[in-house]
Amino acid sequence: MFHHRHASFFPFVIALLTLGLGTLMFVTLNRSVPRQLSSESVAPVVSDSGYREQSHAVIAPFLTAYQSAETDIMKLVEVEDALSALTGLTVPATYRDVQLGLAVSLTLMRDGLRGEDGSLESGFAKLMRLVGDYPWLAE
Repeated sequence: MFHHRHASFFPFVIALLTLGLGTLMFVTLNRSVPRQLSSESVAPVVSDSGYREQSHAVIAPFLTAYQSAETDIMKLVEVEDALSALTGLTVPATYRDVQLGLAVSLTLMRDGLRGEDGSLESGFAKLMRLVGDYPWLAE
């Protein structure tokens, strides 16, 4: 019984394809990384007046829509929309406490509308205190 063994190029082809794929991935990843880093490292700078305008554009319409909402579901939608818009703002250092207070009060309101006892009232009271302390939020 003779076993005839033929030379196969299959291992060579697999090694060559693996090397080519590795090179392609290395080149592609190295080209895309510097662009991502440069765009992420520059944060937009917002002035105090710019933040006041942006937060007013979120809170003033929210208060109107919230007070005119007829059902808890409609109120919940308004609260979640305002919270989402508020968390997208860039905040200068002088207004970090205001931003945190707004986010906490809206989160409490959201939790209250979802059924957590006492959260809605305390969140709304906190929001009204902030509007009283910073009238530019609602004017």
